[in-house]
Amino acid sequence: MINRKVVVEYITNNKKKYYVEVNLRKDSMGIKNTISMLNLCYIEEFKILENLCYFLRCVHEIEYRGEKRVKFTRDVHHMAHEILFHIDFYILSEISQKNLAIDFTLRTFLVQIATQLGGSSLEILATATGEYILKIILSTVSKHTFVSDIGATKANDFDSDKIEKIYDVIKRYKQKKLNFVLYKLGKNVSFSSENVKNVKYKCKYGDVIIQKINNGKVENVDIRKLY
Repeated sequence: MINRKVVVEYITNNKKKYYVEVNLRKDSMGIKNTISMLNLCYIEEFKILENLCYFLRCVHEIEYRGEKRVKFTRDVHHMAHEILFHIDFYILSEISQKNLAIDFTLRTFLVQIATQLGGSSLEILATATGEYILKIILSTVSKHTFVSDIGATKANDFDSDKIEKIYDVIKRYKQKKLNFVLYKLGKNVSFSSENVKNVKYKCKYGDVIIQKINNGKVENVDIRKLY
């Protein structure tokens, strides 16, 4: 299956501009861990990440229109939760190698995750260090966890059910204090710089139009006809 790598320029409701690098496949999409994604996940409101996901679904549909593909039917809330999950765990996996300090807020989050994953008693979690709990968690998740890869449907994304159940239960999207902690830790982790060149799609919060750019020509696509 041939992948299509595109750069999507996204402008928030506060006119902040981000560049999202997406690896499109006919039944899924991968999102590169860039500085833009670090900011979108932890600095912006969760509704911005949800809105971005809506546009990314539309970009996938535009890119493969007229071709055999699996249409994205994942709801934007859980798509955004999954992106956040993958970025969370990318940072966690990196800080485990750098021996960065785990504060109370992050430890509380790790206990929540470990409890949902199972395999550790509450007695152990109550007294264990954050570093030990993180080690347990990372030993139970797959390497795919550290990369933002989202299937078009649940059938095309074997991790989706587990992620949805865990992050729905702990209401991850509401944990703003944790976002601040992970953002600071993320500044010590390797995130790629934004690719501001070769932008193929432009979209803006609140718009119903996506601009597709091909060899200098601009096509305005009405996304209301896609979903």
